[in-house]
Amino acid sequence: MEICKKTKRAVIFSEIFSEPLVFFYALLVPIFIKELHATTLQLILLTTLHPVVTFVAMYWSYFATKDSSKILRVIKYGGIFARILWLLVPFFPNPWLIIVVAANYVLFTKGTSPAWSEILRLKLDPTNRNKIFSIGSFWAYFIALILTLCINPYLGSLWKSAFFFSALIGLLAIPFQMQIEVPKNAFEKKPFKLLDPPKQMGHILKTEAPFRQFQVRFMVFGIAMMLIHPVMMLYLVNVLKLNYVNIALLTAVCKGFGSLVSSRYWGKYMSKISMEKLSTIIFLLFAGFLLLIQGAHLGLVFLYIAYFTKGVAQSAIHMIWHLSGPYYSGGKNSALFSSINLVMVGFRGLFAPALGLNLAYFLGPSPVLWMAFGLCVCSGVLYPKTAFKEKEMDVA
Repeated sequence: MEICKKTKRAVIFSEIFSEPLVFFYALLVPIFIKELHATTLQLILLTTLHPVVTFVAMYWSYFATKDSSKILRVIKYGGIFARILWLLVPFFPNPWLIIVVAANYVLFTKGTSPAWSEILRLKLDPTNRNKIFSIGSFWAYFIALILTLCINPYLGSLWKSAFFFSALIGLLAIPFQMQIEVPKNAFEKKPFKLLDPPKQMGHILKTEAPFRQFQVRFMVFGIAMMLIHPVMMLYLVNVLKLNYVNIALLTAVCKGFGSLVSSRYWGKYMSKISMEKLSTIIFLLFAGFLLLIQGAHLGLVFLYIAYFTKGVAQSAIHMIWHLSGPYYSGGKNSALFSSINLVMVGFRGLFAPALGLNLAYFLGPSPVLWMAFGLCVCSGVLYPKTAFKEKEMDVA
């Protein structure tokens, strides 16, 4: 029970202390445009390096599959390496340096995620895992909401200090993570070979039918989300003619409040239904979001409801993405399962955002949103004939 308490503290404080840097990283593109006056080339590099680096990140996470005694080292040094370079930003606020810092941040945060998911599998049973992760997510969304309301108006003068101090705050999570005791015989040691990660991931997709079906559905849904990612702001500003106050209200209050109030409920709900049913609900909720967006011409109330719906759905997607590896691994090492999530994000990130932007250029933003709506509906109705049931297992 004591070990479970340590794991619970580590999960919750990791979410809390990591959130400030996650929040400010999400604002990096507008900071590049408004504060650093970045060139087009610098903006392209900033946005396209993310999926490329994600492919490399699987090798950092692969160390978590080789030796259970090293899994905490992967998390510890990944947390340090991801944040340490942000401490240079106030002293060298150069776009080229920040591109390197951002790529390094993505590499180690994404690369550490599968190891963290594996610890959750080893230390927590499915019910407690979902519950505790949802509690951590609740506090992360609460912090994001407070930062949006309090810091956003002053971001132009505070952004360099914001990255510096949020990186320092993120390091506070590491002592809590290091208190977790990982079983030394959790899985056998394996020598490192360069081609092992892609080979083993391919084997998992070939032999694990439920996980393969999940990845197909999530790929269709993920492409829809990446299609609209660069298009949504064009739609809000150029089509709906919204000002910055309206946009801030949508993202900070409506979406943020939706994520905040729903995160605890999703944790309880995940323990009662299969991942397949939950995914269907979430994919169709996002389809509802896109449908409501199209009704915004009739009144802003549709837009506010749409972003509240998006917040509700997004809090569940956050949990599904992190917990699907432990869920489908069937008692085996889940780090490789979670690494497949990373690779798939990187793969669709190579083409979907650029495709969405080009389609919006030739057709306009609204048709792209309708395409994404269709993909979300398809991912929702691609329901497998038999639902996978996570195996109950003893936890250390």
